[in-house]
Amino acid sequence: FIQGHGERLWRTIRLGVLTSLIGFSALLFSGFPGLAQLGLFAVTGILTAALVTWGVLGPTVRQAPVAVPPRLARFLGSALPVMRRYHRLTPIAAVAALALAAALSARGHELWEPSLSALSPIGEASKALDTTLRSDLKAPDMRFVVAVTATGADQALAGAARAGNLLQPLVEGGILGGFDSPSKLLPDRDTQRRRQDLLPEPAPLRALVEDATGGTPLKADKLAPFAADVAQSRQLAPLGLDDIAGTALGLGVDAMMVSTPHRTTAILPLRPPAAGPHSGNIDATAVRAALTGYPGPGAIHLVDIRSESEALYKQYLDEARLLSGAGVALIVAVIALFPSRPAAGTRRRLYRVVVPIGAALMCVVAGLAAAGIGLTILHLVGLLLTVAVGSNYTLFFIDNDDDDPRLLASLTLANATTTVGFGVLSFASVPVLNAIGMTVGPGAWLCLMFAAMLSHRRAHA
Repeated sequence: FIQGHGERLWRTIRLGVLTSLIGFSALLFSGFPGLAQLGLFAVTGILTAALVTWGVLGPTVRQAPVAVPPRLARFLGSALPVMRRYHRLTPIAAVAALALAAALSARGHELWEPSLSALSPIGEASKALDTTLRSDLKAPDMRFVVAVTATGADQALAGAARAGNLLQPLVEGGILGGFDSPSKLLPDRDTQRRRQDLLPEPAPLRALVEDATGGTPLKADKLAPFAADVAQSRQLAPLGLDDIAGTALGLGVDAMMVSTPHRTTAILPLRPPAAGPHSGNIDATAVRAALTGYPGPGAIHLVDIRSESEALYKQYLDEARLLSGAGVALIVAVIALFPSRPAAGTRRRLYRVVVPIGAALMCVVAGLAAAGIGLTILHLVGLLLTVAVGSNYTLFFIDNDDDDPRLLASLTLANATTTVGFGVLSFASVPVLNAIGMTVGPGAWLCLMFAAMLSHRRAHA
């Protein structure tokens, strides 16, 4: 709407779209479903917007319908030469930001946040309140659980009962504060049958009732319904998961059972002791030693959910960093192999594209590190988005050797909407919005500033 329609413009747009698609296509190969979905969403949106712009807006808007205000054109035309005088600040800023981040890291500041809790939308005050309430209610902290895996639900319930027998001495010794088990709510079928067999038969039960009521106002025949219920209970079929489905008891059991087509796992959450030498903590070594006596069949494991989750998150983060690096490398290769303007030299073009983006990324990372904010996988997505947006700014500046006021105005407007739109998200309390906002907002603005500083005006005869 500002630049109009022209072959030079489309040449730059095509390259910009290609670099953005490459950057976000890298996320499609992530094993983390959220990143893969985000990559698919971004690729689909960019490709659709490009096709609509080319197929609908291109034929419709042959000339720019919006005129650039003369004052804005004069301001941009005079501001750009001033910014070019400080072109040496761009590599200096990149090196200084890199040095600051390295210095903070050397002093013990973790550049990348290793804990999965950094992605939690729950505030620290709410986390502390949750910990206090769990302690008061003697609820499991859900960090350590014992997982008993078997071929079916009934076998898993039996295994949970055997695991409970191994854990009970730890409770009595003060090493554990207690544990929950699905077998406490629903015993396995063999246990239910053994308990049925312990119920007395009708004749012995009648004798016990008469003996208990002898010499009391209560007549034995008044307890006939009780004897009938006991006799009926001896004949009942054992209960299974299907029999208690949809009940309060069923909800309690389902919360501690994980079923797949080929196996079922019973989960036994552990509670730390409230007093004594192990107060507030669980001795994982003692628990593992106790579980070595598990008789089977099936498998039993002590699972540290927090450690396993953080290890899984680190794996996803390492993978995302590798994919993002590969995407950036491909973007650089595409810019080198497919210039937006054939006359531009490859070395100078790469310098004017890579250095501004690199300087912007380094400044954002250093700023976050200086503020004590550890980078998460969400910040990494924001950095990748900054590369995708910033590469478009630099490509347009490469093709603007004559300081076209329309181009300068359109880039300024695009950057303002991007900076404001993402900058507002930096005030959000939701981590995914906050992380992307505080990364892309300043990153996009810095990309434009550094690209303008390194822009070059063609000398006219």
